[in-house]
Amino acid sequence: MPQDKLAIIAQETQFYRNNFRRLLTFIFILLILAFVLLGVVVYQHITRPIPQYFVTTSDGRLIEIKPAS
Repeated sequence: MPQDKLAIIAQETQFYRNNFRRLLTFIFILLILAFVLLGVVVYQHITRPIPQYFVTTSDGRLIEIKPAS
């Protein structure tokens, strides 16, 4: 009888140890993914194009923009 209890305790310990390692691996992968996505956001922020403005009339025709000076 005591051997059965020790076997059950050993199985439970192995179960929790394996799942802890899986969870730790999953968290590590998510951390790497978060840093990659942060890098993508920073890259897109740095390399975004200069906005271009178009002046149109109420019916949608373009008006040429002339400098003020």
